[in-house]
Amino acid sequence: MSATILNISKRVLNELHRGEIENVIIRRKVGVIMVISVMQDISLSAIATKDANLGLMLVEMRKATQGVKEILEKI
Repeated sequence: MSATILNISKRVLNELHRGEIENVIIRRKVGVIMVISVMQDISLSAIATKDANLGLMLVEMRKATQGVKEILEKI
């Protein structure tokens, strides 16, 4: 489902001529879902509580994304 969210968001930005997507943040009453693109057709998702620090969450997800990219490039 997170891949679908990211793909739809990519299509929206493409239609609006607004460049490449970096991440999608969905706020819920009880928390947050963040989806970030790793590579084409690969995404990373995280779920956090509503009081999560979104800036820190984004920084940590970017670090994780780099790690995942490095691993996948070796395969």
